[in-house]
Amino acid sequence: MNLDWLRYSFGWDHGPVPQLSQNRVAEDGTRGSGTLYGMGLNYSLTGVFTTRSWLPKIGMTTPPQTLAEVRRLSCKS
Repeated sequence: MNLDWLRYSFGWDHGPVPQLSQNRVAEDGTRGSGTLYGMGLNYSLTGVFTTRSWLPKIGMTTPPQTLAEVRRLSCKS
């Protein structure tokens, strides 16, 4: 459902841009810009955040490529 008409009513245009970017879809189908849409229940994008100075302490020299690698590295903390 196109929610552009609601963003002004609820003040969504004043919040953090990344919060709503995940729910924007451009005319060519790409996410991140364009019209604001409602997404299904429990839809979200998840990221992993850390402190850069902590990474060498757990042996991370390159970004992990799999969830299993993230788990293995995070268990070293």
